[in-house]
Amino acid sequence: MRDFIGDESGGEGSDTCYREGCDDRIEAVIEDETDATTEMGSNNTRSNTNDALDGLEALQRSYENRLLEGTAIGSLHEVHKLYCDYAILMGFSVRKGTQGYFKPTINLRMKMYLCSCAGPPDNKSSEGRLAAYKKQTYRSNCNAMLRVAHVNVEAPWIITTFVKQHNHKLVNPSQSYLLRSAHNMSRQQKRLLISMRASGIGVSRAYLFLENEAESRQNIGFIRKYVYNELHSDSRNASKVDNADANKLLEILIDRGLSDHSFYWKVKLKDDGRLKNLFFRDTWCLIDCQHFDDVLSVDATYKTNKYNLICVPMVDINHHRMNVLFGLSFLSNEKAVSYEWLFSTFLQAMYHKEPSIVFSDQDMAVVNAMDSTFRQASHRLCQ
Repeated sequence: MRDFIGDESGGEGSDTCYREGCDDRIEAVIEDETDATTEMGSNNTRSNTNDALDGLEALQRSYENRLLEGTAIGSLHEVHKLYCDYAILMGFSVRKGTQGYFKPTINLRMKMYLCSCAGPPDNKSSEGRLAAYKKQTYRSNCNAMLRVAHVNVEAPWIITTFVKQHNHKLVNPSQSYLLRSAHNMSRQQKRLLISMRASGIGVSRAYLFLENEAESRQNIGFIRKYVYNELHSDSRNASKVDNADANKLLEILIDRGLSDHSFYWKVKLKDDGRLKNLFFRDTWCLIDCQHFDDVLSVDATYKTNKYNLICVPMVDINHHRMNVLFGLSFLSNEKAVSYEWLFSTFLQAMYHKEPSIVFSDQDMAVVNAMDSTFRQASHRLCQ
């Protein structure tokens, strides 16, 4: 032991030399092990990447074998889902193309599914005008498509054409969930979002909840903008007035009619018995209309918050240059039929006394309804 540590006089020369040499050997061994570990990790990463690529290629071949010409598929829903799944894997979006029918019926004979980049790019000029917004176009005359057909209504659908070559860059598979055709909201998810919105939870927080439940945004099946679109389209159908609210409103109108014998109201119901359109006016509205019936202004720019009904006040200006109300209506839609019902109901409420001039916006539904209802009135546009 003394030979390795030092001499008896306490000299440290040999001890220092030995320890320095030992440290150098230890560091060399650590560096060799680190390099070996790094190389092993790189090899594992390359191996995992290769395995993933091999898996994607095998899955791609599997889809392409199922899309070969002559393959029979049961329904168009299965065709669309199969091609959309293949598109998500490859990195492109699908849109529906032309379709043919068995004449003279409306039964489909042929259906085409195209790449979203199919067709010529939109290069329409603004004729020297400065466009406020130029929509970005992604169409590049891509020929990738799927065409199916069947010989009769009872026969299965047969793939007649399958073109898989694209003339544009495909989306990375990690970002395929952003493609439009990849968006798919289940009924359970939609019911959950509607319930959360009815409870006062915003779309952003609701989407964040779904993201946490799915553990990843890619696993949800749709993006946040798709939620806004779905809930907005659902709100259009949510204009069905609740029966409890409708019954309460009718009770108020009936009570008002008992206290004011000149009070007039009329409702129109849907096929399911729900409230569709409503019009009412009181005694003061009738008096004002009898004195200032020369001009009528129809404004349909307001909507209610809950049922998305269209609020249509019918107003004029008196001799004090103050607005006077002739009647108020709530409509479920802005179709010409609804406005025809409104104007005919207004004439009944005013004892068929037509105005001389009617002001409205440029909505063609309002204009057509006026032309068919007001026989003697002149139509003018609001500025």
